[in-house]
Amino acid sequence: MKSWLSATTLKLFALFPLWLLRLVGNGVGYVAWLSNGRSRQITAFNIGLCFSELSPLQQRALVKQSMRQLGVLLLEMGPVWRWRPERLLKTVKQVSGYEHIEQAEQTGKGTILIVPHLGSWEMVGVYLGKRCKVTALYQPPEDPRFHKIIHTARYRTGITLAPTNMRGVKALLKALKAGESVAILPDQTPAEGSGEFADFYGQPTYTMTLVHTLIKRTGARVVSGVAKREGLNQFHLQFQPAPASIYSEDMLTSVAGLNECVEACVQLCPEQYQWEYNRFKLLPGGQRRNYRDSTK
Repeated sequence: MKSWLSATTLKLFALFPLWLLRLVGNGVGYVAWLSNGRSRQITAFNIGLCFSELSPLQQRALVKQSMRQLGVLLLEMGPVWRWRPERLLKTVKQVSGYEHIEQAEQTGKGTILIVPHLGSWEMVGVYLGKRCKVTALYQPPEDPRFHKIIHTARYRTGITLAPTNMRGVKALLKALKAGESVAILPDQTPAEGSGEFADFYGQPTYTMTLVHTLIKRTGARVVSGVAKREGLNQFHLQFQPAPASIYSEDMLTSVAGLNECVEACVQLCPEQYQWEYNRFKLLPGGQRRNYRDSTK
């Protein structure tokens, strides 16, 4: 029933123009901020950790902006997952740094696209899926009906999906060795044994080692991509080269470089990052951090 409602809601949202969904989404996010539920609490905790240099009032303002953007993200999924790619691409009014992807492609060793949960991150896939051959790592949701919704939405853009298991890793390696591109969401907590701790905004954060492994095995180049929301109905796509440290032979240095890459993306529009994800829950030594603990 939950997935049926999700599919119905997406179809409904897709009937409305993007500008209206953003206005309503801002309101939905504001209501979520007022309710002070789990999403706001985690957002406030994470922003407090990562932006300790801001005053309490500045942090509070950033939390409110982030919650508003979360509301926009939820409503925006209707058009992003349901509109034809050609229609969606008309909302992309500016693209910066695409030459970094072209330069990576020229090496013939494949391109690793780092796409954090920032802005309308699904739009990066829509844009790239029509310009190059992309295989994206994908963790299916538990409900198979919702999996079908997401799979159909991404498949229509021309992207090939690879599961988050050894079969998926082999698919990524195969694509890179063929000189193609792979897309990875780098800021989810990896499975036990698949990550290392490295600083993210000065906080020890359990981070995937997959990118380091792919670089080591293929010599691929790394570029980040962000679809920043601008105005009421536009996107600005920004691509940046990863820092040199990500190519280090030393795994810990490389993993730290990955987090540095994500930080550089977040700094483009910190209010559009999904701070409500409980990314800092794990600590070195097997300890767990409680976001309800106000001590930093």
